[in-house]
Amino acid sequence: MIIMNTRQKMNFITRLRQNKVPQNKIDELFNLPEKELDKLYNISNNELFISEVAKILNNNGEKYSFYLDSLKQYKNKFSKEDYEEAKRIIRNCNQQFNARCAYMILKNEELQQHCLNISGARIVSRAKREINAQYALKILNIPRLIELRLAIPMASLIVGTENKEQCLNIIRTVLNNKEMYNEVKDIINKVTIYLRRTLITVPGHEEEATDLLNVFSEILNKPFIIAPVNAEKKRVRTIFSKKNN
Repeated sequence: MIIMNTRQKMNFITRLRQNKVPQNKIDELFNLPEKELDKLYNISNNELFISEVAKILNNNGEKYSFYLDSLKQYKNKFSKEDYEEAKRIIRNCNQQFNARCAYMILKNEELQQHCLNISGARIVSRAKREINAQYALKILNIPRLIELRLAIPMASLIVGTENKEQCLNIIRTVLNNKEMYNEVKDIINKVTIYLRRTLITVPGHEEEATDLLNVFSEILNKPFIIAPVNAEKKRVRTIFSKKNN
């Protein structure tokens, strides 16, 4: 017996449908034990919510079956070759977070319009850290960066690429314009505000956050935060506080 009342059940179903969960998969979820269903219902963060839904459904079938089944809803937006490549990208992902981020990019309409969703999905599928995949996804979801043709090279740098100099050259060609530079700097500052807070407030993530912030600094060709770890963490906190006062 499901512990939700009728209103909660309808809200839960609506949320699943908004995230393009097929009806047969919704039916599967309602076969979960009460405790698991309640835990899932109470996840407020939507990215975490859909990731947990996928984990449960993937456990009941083919690896990453949730994302592969959901991708069918967008099949008519791909050429036959691109659709097969999209499925291959998801199937070849090493981690759940890679598959989730790749799927989010594959269904992104803005990237589809610019024929960038396949290349964007390839980028996040090879991320070795979840934080890098998430921030590459954030960048690839920003229409202005897509319009400026900066989303792909920036995401490549965030994940790690052998074509680092080529990516930096593409970015710097655009950012040589002072107006464009300031616009992109403002975008990056907004994207990284939580990351900078994490560096100071969340123990154990200093190295990951520092590495990623250094990538953004390199993109701007100017350090916007001094980010040593561990021994000088107190100094980082002081610098960050001064910059935000």
